[in-house]
Order: sequence, then structure tokens, then C-alpha cells
Amino acid sequence: SGLTGQVVRLQGSTNAALGSVINRGNTNAGSLGLQMTDARWLALSNLTFRGGYVGVSVTNSSDLSLAVRAWSNASDGVLIGRSTNIALSRASSVANQGRGFSLISSTNLLLEHALAWSNAGSAVYLNASQIKVTNSILTAHASGRYIYESATTNDTVRADYNNVLITAPAQAALLGSRVHRFLINLQNEAGVDVRSLSHAPDFADAAAGDFHLKSTVGRWVPGL
Repeated sequence: SGLTGQVVRLQGSTNAALGSVINRGNTNAGSLGLQMTDARWLALSNLTFRGGYVGVSVTNSSDLSLAVRAWSNASDGVLIGRSTNIALSRASSVANQGRGFSLISSTNLLLEHALAWSNAGSAVYLNASQIKVTNSILTAHASGRYIYESATTNDTVRADYNNVLITAPAQAALLGSRVHRFLINLQNEAGVDVRSLSHAPDFADAAAGDFHLKSTVGRWVPGL
């Protein structure tokens, strides 16, 4: 861990497409790609964790910046418990058999410029937690799955300026005990993602894990 205001940085390769890849090679329960407990003032980037039960597990930690990837794990991509002040900026959770991002008894979490794509569970799950979500792409595509799934009435979701993709029979959100079926329902009934949209992001090759935009100019321009 670092000290207050003195961040320890751990950076993987900046040359490889997925950064440095750590393949756990064990999907049994309890097998973690990365486990952080009682961690403080750390910043991780350009690291991919795959092939475990959970990709990234954070417990009893605070003041972390996690620009990490959790891909193809047997349960949740990222699991955060009893932690606070965690920034998941440019993090991605892809093709996990559980939820994209699971938050339990955690507060002041930020998910920005992030991606939850093709996970079997909900994109974001909260249990007694608080999160802000912005400028991210979130998907849900199976029955009983949601973009935001809240287990208690004590959960808080503040979200806006996202791209929210819902494939039936998945639904937009379960907040407390209330289901919001479509994005428009979530906006009108809960005041969440009011300025968000729902459009195919037109990635270069999502099936192959290339989530760059097809546009050659770095932003959406028809035909480029």
C-alpha cells in the first residue's frame, strides 16, 4: 500500500492490446485473479485478469484507482466488499459467467469510461452500496438480469451520460423492489441515466475483444 497522498502505481505492459495478462488457470470457487485486502493508495493499470473464479477481488480497502480488465472468469469480473473511495476508471469486465461489477457494503465508488460487456449476470450489482456511473457502456442480455441490480433499499445509483444496451429478456434496472423495464422507464421513474442513450457502440471487433471504435478518426462519424 501507499501512504495518504503518496500513491504506489503498478502498471502492466503498454504495448500489448490487453496489457499484461494474468491467467489464473483455476476456476474453482475461491480462486482469484487478483486479491486486494486492506489496501490503500494504490493505482493499477494495463493489467488483465482472466481464468479465475473472480477476476479482481477488493476487500476492506480504500483510495484505489483500478484501470484493470477482468475477462472470462467463472463468476464475477470485479467484486468489491467493505471498501470506499474506489475509482474504476477505464476498467472493463467482459465475458464473465457472473456479474460485471459486484459491490457489497461499499461506498463512494466511481465507474467511469468503463465497459461491462457480454457478462452472464447483471452489469452492476449493489448490496448496501453506493456508486456513480458515467461515460460507460453497460450491457445486460439474459432473463432476470439488469444493467443495475440493487439488493436493498439502502443502495444508491447515480448514473448519467452512459450507453445502456438491454437485450430482451433483460431489463434496465431492479432498484430496491421495483423493476424498470426499459431505459425510458429508468429515466422517468427513477431519474437515473436521464441523459444516457441506448445505441450499438459500433466496436471494431467486440467478438475478438477489440473494443476500439470502428471510426478511423477516434469518434463516431458516418462512413469513417
